Amino acid sequence: VDGGDVTIDAADDGVHSDGSVGIGGGTLTIAAGDDGVHAEQRLEIRSGEVTVTGAAEGLEGVDVAISGGTVDVTASDDGINAAGNSEATTDGGMGGGMAGEADTGETLVISGGTVRVVAVGDALDSNGSITVSGGEVAVYGPTGGGEGAVDANGAITLDGGTLFVGGSTLKVPVGAQTWVSASVSGSAGSVVEIVDAAGAVVVSYTAAASFGAVLVSDAALTAGSSYGVVIDGATLASDPARLPDEA
Repeated sequence: VDGGDVTIDAADDGVHSDGSVGIGGGTLTIAAGDDGVHAEQRLEIRSGEVTVTGAAEGLEGVDVAISGGTVDVTASDDGINAAGNSEATTDGGMGGGMAGEADTGETLVISGGTVRVVAVGDALDSNGSITVSGGEVAVYGPTGGGEGAVDANGAITLDGGTLFVGGSTLKVPVGAQTWVSASVSGSAGSVVEIVDAAGAVVVSYTAAASFGAVLVSDAALTAGSSYGVVIDGATLASDPARLPDEA
């Protein structure tokens, strides 16, 4: 898909390929009974606007790569899911893994674009690895119960971009970029601010959904410095910014 304005309302998958799916432009608005966009192999979004207004799983492929465009997903299960290399590690092949299962080589890579995911299950899920190296990413998912906003059987690597996680991250991240996390709660519309020791706002987000924990990764955070987490004007937690491998 490289252009046009496409609206889909499907009982099963909105867009489905037994091979790969590439989106390089245009506007897609999808409501689906199963997956919003499903590829048995690679799913790549380079540009354009992709909005999944409702689906069981928003985007799914063995390898999912987002390098540009705008992606907005609302899902009743996993939001963006990299799965399918091994049926042995999932519920019938495609479908999310759980923390502690084997890394079967799938990849979910976000290197650019604007991505927002609100999910009942894992917002970002991979039976292999997850990498965020660019873009503006905000994802919301549960805290506890074996589900999280970010979940991977392999490594979760933070190397760039901006990342806001509303919910739990089920594995400690690795990579080059620092992060702050805290067990704090808020609602859709809550303003989440990360402030430095002097009280100056370093980064700020307006939550798109309720949350029970937060993780923020941004180039503006300095490893080893202490930051406060402010929700709607009240400081609820403080945490040092950490390089992922220092956690």
